[in-house]
Amino acid sequence: MYQAETASKLGHLDVLKSEHVKRLIEEFETIGLDGIDSNDISGWKTIQHNPSPFKIIYCVDGSIAPVVGLGAVKKELAFVKTALFALDESNLEHIDKQYPHPLQMKKLMENSAHLHSTVFPLKNIRLKDISLYDSVRRIIFDSFNDPSQDGHIYETYKWLIYKKWDPSLKSSSPAFQCPHLNCLVEIKGIPYDLDKMNCPHCNQEIFSTDVIGFHMEMNEFSAPDSLATSYMLIHETITLFSAIRFFWQNDKEQLKHILFIKDGPLSLRSQYSKLVPNIREFLKFSVDSKSPIYLMGQEKTGAFDDFFQTIEKNLEPKEPTQRFSSFKPLTHKYIREAVQCAPFRENEYGLKTNYGEKVLVKVDSKTAVVLNVPPYEYKTSDHDDYINFPRAEDLIGIEKIIQGLHSLVTVKYKNALLPIVLANGIASLSSYPSASVLKLFAFEALKVK
Repeated sequence: MYQAETASKLGHLDVLKSEHVKRLIEEFETIGLDGIDSNDISGWKTIQHNPSPFKIIYCVDGSIAPVVGLGAVKKELAFVKTALFALDESNLEHIDKQYPHPLQMKKLMENSAHLHSTVFPLKNIRLKDISLYDSVRRIIFDSFNDPSQDGHIYETYKWLIYKKWDPSLKSSSPAFQCPHLNCLVEIKGIPYDLDKMNCPHCNQEIFSTDVIGFHMEMNEFSAPDSLATSYMLIHETITLFSAIRFFWQNDKEQLKHILFIKDGPLSLRSQYSKLVPNIREFLKFSVDSKSPIYLMGQEKTGAFDDFFQTIEKNLEPKEPTQRFSSFKPLTHKYIREAVQCAPFRENEYGLKTNYGEKVLVKVDSKTAVVLNVPPYEYKTSDHDDYINFPRAEDLIGIEKIIQGLHSLVTVKYKNALLPIVLANGIASLSSYPSASVLKLFAFEALKVK
């Protein structure tokens, strides 16, 4: 029997003995906070703390819980949960932001959350009489039509892919790849408002949910954990837009009083980015129709948050008595050169994936957040003022959004906003004993079968 090769635990000694390494270490110099010049990002703007201009906050979040069974044949599942949380701004006046009482938090969450749950087979599990690959396709279509959501999610999905905010367009869906493995031909799109069709090339059935391209993450016999993550991110986006669609169709006047929040960036990557042009088009249409959507995402981790935490101590406000917030959008040029350290790439930053632009906000002396806020329109490098894009005036409702932030801050967690904290608590599947219960539930059910 062969023994796996392991790295030597003494290998570092040669490095420590190297005269070249010693000389370089001696020449290194640590850059302190004073050496990081936040003034390189010029044009910080300030907004005074006033009562929030919003009456209602909608926030969406999601979570996944992969479950692996033991045995000769390893079975894998992934549970997904998303939650849309509505918060009445007036209720925040009675909440202690520093030490929120659990009963107060419970009262806030009562009858305020819309939940969705589903489960995906990832390995050695499938629906009866069809492959795992087609099982996942069917589950996605059925999950979008979750009866507990009264069809709102699926109708919002169709509203986005068919551009139903402007019925005069009668638009077909974006182009996509046929999901059938013996075909995989590019299809120009599904005709307006159809739920299903037969592929014009192989004549096999296609669901409208195949447009997004989940099948491109799978093979015939298994699916990666990333498929569940992709579903969660797509479902979060569509869930948030379901609230937007409701007011757009029933009471546009209320939109000026509502802030919509997504936990994470306003972006969709890889094949899922085909929804981005439609989302951008709607947000521009909303402004042109005099009913702008006040939408933001918060990035709590990652390169942009790491970057901001290195400079925020040098920025105003620095004292609790200072009753204003400061903010600055990051231009694409600055992102490439200072954050990503990549001065040139063939495509402009976020060209195909982002429907929100990065904004650094020092909400108060202790709270610094990275927001994503949609622009009126994305400017490419052929635009005269691309080098300065985005500016504050390019972003939809940026000053109004920031004005509403200081009432949402909670010091329970660093740089936290209360709606996201509450939505995360409702959506979370990761905590013990939740994950253990899901495992027992899933595999006890499979034993019965």
